[in-house]
Amino acid sequence: MVAPTDDAPEAIDIGRIAAVTFTRKAAGELRLRIRERLLSELSTANLSVARRDRLRSALDGLETAHIGTVHAFADRLRRITVEITHDGHGVGAGVVWAPELVVTNAHVIHGPRVLVRGADHHPREGLVVSADRAADLALVRVRGLDLLPAARGTDGGLTPGASQQCMPP
Repeated sequence: MVAPTDDAPEAIDIGRIAAVTFTRKAAGELRLRIRERLLSELSTANLSVARRDRLRSALDGLETAHIGTVHAFADRLRRITVEITHDGHGVGAGVVWAPELVVTNAHVIHGPRVLVRGADHHPREGLVVSADRAADLALVRVRGLDLLPAARGTDGGLTPGASQQCMPP
């Protein structure tokens, strides 16, 4: 995936892949095994320039790759996810899409204003900027929301109904 053969499609940036384990020791061992495999492949004779570049790129990105425990992964998700309430009642969740902007489902919006609570648990007033009931999407502006937005990717050739995941930066 991260360094496919020459006739394979374009490589996936290693920073876009998440590997989740149960212990830090297992995460460290997995990172080490990936590094060893990349180095072993790089030492192969007669590598094409394209394959060598893909392997080097994967090796360079390995230190920042998302390889960790389920707890670390959940913590990363917690940093981009907010709770949306209305009149003090839990209604739904949203994802920080851009600074001070949250995307949520339109069905959780019951008026022009909502309360938004991030990982710091401090409630902030959110103003509904736009809602599309047919698409079940809404955009909420939250002044003073100091959370990093979710990393955005391309559709990668997804088709309607295909599974998608949102990854924290």
